[in-house]
Amino acid sequence: MPNLRPPVTTTEQAVAYADRINRMVPEQLIEQGYSFEPLMTLYLTDRTSADEIGRAADSKVVQAVKLYPAGATTNSDSGVTDIRHCYPALEARYRDWETDRKSTRLNSSHSAKSRMPSSA
Repeated sequence: MPNLRPPVTTTEQAVAYADRINRMVPEQLIEQGYSFEPLMTLYLTDRTSADEIGRAADSKVVQAVKLYPAGATTNSDSGVTDIRHCYPALEARYRDWETDRKSTRLNSSHSAKSRMPSSA
């Protein structure tokens, strides 16, 4: 699938693009109860920041980032030239994910314990 030119590299661009796509859904389909949710991605570049990845995750619009090596496919000239350039952004997001996962597990464990009958 060809990539957009220019690529969608920020959350702000992804939200605007999702809005444009949603405006194209025929009103009669919506009236008939159909729904459509575009699954948006950010195009990962050597310059994608950890803050941008965080904004994307918080947006609930951006579902993922896509990584293309520079020059590997159609319109991929803005792609990643060296994966090591992306490490800070990816590592920060991974740490956030790990924290969220551990917090969810701890909260779930606490909830389950509070519902267990007392042995007293």
